[in-house]
Amino acid sequence: VTRLMPKDPQAECGERWVLDDVPWLVVEKAMGTRTFRECSSRWYHYLARSSSLVKKWSQREDLELISGIVESGASDEYDIPWTELVPGKTENDCKRQWRILVKQVPKWGNKNFEKRLEKLAEIFEIDQ
Repeated sequence: VTRLMPKDPQAECGERWVLDDVPWLVVEKAMGTRTFRECSSRWYHYLARSSSLVKKWSQREDLELISGIVESGASDEYDIPWTELVPGKTENDCKRQWRILVKQVPKWGNKNFEKRLEKLAEIFEIDQ
């Protein structure tokens, strides 16, 4: 629910932009370097992972994600058709879950995309 609230006597920023009862203009003012839209977007798309706003992934969905990436033939993360991989999941959902799964690969920071995918396919027992 998005709505504009009248001036809050506790806040100095005039009207407050409120989404899910979070006064994003107050957050914007506290951050100092980001707009309320940037703050709320970052929260909902990246930082709210552990909150009730984001549904948990099942093992079946993890398998669909990795299988879809393997089948896409992508040679880089930028080539992956994120929106087509798991029905009912957004591009950001899939990218976020990919990053979580990649962290399961030992020494993942030292591996390129193909090595990461190869290891995840091995973990999920997917033929390449």
